Amino acid sequence: GHPAAGCQLAYCLDHGIGGERDTAAATRAWLEMSEGPPAQLALAWRCETGRGTAKDPVRALAWYLKAAGTGHPVADAAVEHLASELNTRARSAAEKMAQGELEVEVTNDDPGPRPLVTRTLSWAPRAFVVRGFLDPMECAHLISAAMPHLRPSKVLQRGSGEIVSDEGRTSGEMSFMNPLRDVVVHHIEERLSSLAMLPLAHGEPLVMLHYAPGDEYQTHVDYFDPSIPGRQKGLEAGGQRLMTILTYLNQPTAGGETVFPEVDLTVPPRAGTALMFFNTLPNGEIDRLSRHAGAPVRSGEKWLATRWFRELPVDQRPPPKEPQTAAPGGYSASFRI
Repeated sequence: GHPAAGCQLAYCLDHGIGGERDTAAATRAWLEMSEGPPAQLALAWRCETGRGTAKDPVRALAWYLKAAGTGHPVADAAVEHLASELNTRARSAAEKMAQGELEVEVTNDDPGPRPLVTRTLSWAPRAFVVRGFLDPMECAHLISAAMPHLRPSKVLQRGSGEIVSDEGRTSGEMSFMNPLRDVVVHHIEERLSSLAMLPLAHGEPLVMLHYAPGDEYQTHVDYFDPSIPGRQKGLEAGGQRLMTILTYLNQPTAGGETVFPEVDLTVPPRAGTALMFFNTLPNGEIDRLSRHAGAPVRSGEKWLATRWFRELPVDQRPPPKEPQTAAPGGYSASFRI
């Protein structure tokens, strides 16, 4: 079968999209696609958590190792995390297992929805982290889908509001606009809306960002300052950006932290963790303490998914003359200070 279609089917079975949840059928579907990193990471996570198969950390590590062998950025951190919890004998067994044909015993085990752990980082600005928001397969899927469509990130020019290149922002990006918004992307967008407690239509397109070694995004803001003429274009497309949710999809070897310089807050990137912060105060005024930066990636690479939420519904049509399958989003840029 077609790998992308198989992954979509497995994901639907796993999450009860279009029918009842069926973890056993989902495991079988993932096994059919087990040559690709997203399926390998999905099977590893299933073995690690006991979803649709028996809980087996050694076999989970073997699947993570197999995915890491493809060079996928999500796998390395998963290997490091799980290997640190196993003894030398177990790690050796997993390494040997990963060299052969891996199997998974299909069961009806279903531990239920993953518990989300939320921690308050700051009340000024209001900032929170949600651990385990995305699982390894979801992280891998977003990265794999984004890779062919990346292009240089841009910013909104202070005076004119035009989208331009800036030496302070050196990442690559793309937006999930139709027809790239598949079942997985749509389901993640729905969960982000639930986390934000705002309607789905108030979210801008999900933006993927990739930082290579040395890439950074210097101090900037996500809100539209109404006192600056060039910001009116952004405000006209859905009102103020109330909230930002960044979801880290992998963990770089070094660097890549999100830094809030006004309050001396630094958030390290951890795969699957969502960072949620408000760009406005409770009274609706812009919160200047929400200024932040993406620190330089010193080693490895960093992937994250960003979604901004507005006070009004957002027009998600691509900008004029932009190719729909590679559009970065009409207002995906932020604003350099």
